[in-house]
Amino acid sequence: MSCGARLAPFDIKELREITAYDELELDTLGDQKTSLFLIMSDTDATFNFLISMIYTQLFNLLCEKADDVYGGRLPVHVTCLIDEMANIGQIPNLEKLMATIRSREISACLVLQAKSQLKAIYKDNADTIIGNCDSQIFLGGSEQTTLKDLKLAFSISTSVMIMMVIMMPFFFLAMYEKHGQPLEVFLKHFIQANFVRPKTRPYGISRSHIMEMAKKAGAVYKVGNTALINTEIFEAYLEQFKENPVPLPKYIVDKTKLNK
Repeated sequence: MSCGARLAPFDIKELREITAYDELELDTLGDQKTSLFLIMSDTDATFNFLISMIYTQLFNLLCEKADDVYGGRLPVHVTCLIDEMANIGQIPNLEKLMATIRSREISACLVLQAKSQLKAIYKDNADTIIGNCDSQIFLGGSEQTTLKDLKLAFSISTSVMIMMVIMMPFFFLAMYEKHGQPLEVFLKHFIQANFVRPKTRPYGISRSHIMEMAKKAGAVYKVGNTALINTEIFEAYLEQFKENPVPLPKYIVDKTKLNK
């Protein structure tokens, strides 16, 4: 296409008047909250290049002002909601801008009918542009390229989530410690103390059994219908059944030292 054909729209007087002066002041959008609407025809693509030019100037001016005036970040975040992006023409270096404008408090939401529209305009750079978008919202469609990409992304995400769910309990078990001891050491001591070689065994004793032992000790006194037990005589009798003390397991001793 020749230069004359590209500049042919500027033969229109009204178009020359619009572009002769700067009335938009695009570099001020990041200074205070401002709304700027760019409206074009969705059936006539003659003046679509103007929207592309405005976005190019907008990104360049705001990035320069963020670096030169505000130390790298605009005071007010600027969000560009670019609807029907495939119909505004190509924005030069968009793949680089999508990766750099976010640090200047600038973001761009690209609205497309299908991903194939982006690839038709930006060719190999389309994947880079999509890769620099943190989130994707799919409202429905039947275009196969879009469906295939979303299916692949969803399957990868599902596989990662399943792997995380399976591995997470093992990760926490590996990180678990009790009283400074790893989980495997604590479980080993717990199993040995409670199942392999328990040191103490609880026994229940009934009231009739106590009375029987008290009678054998000669510690029962009957007053009317009431039976009383002389505790001093009974305790002296029980002393003959006293066992030698058993040392505590090592992990209990370590626990006692830690608590001190």
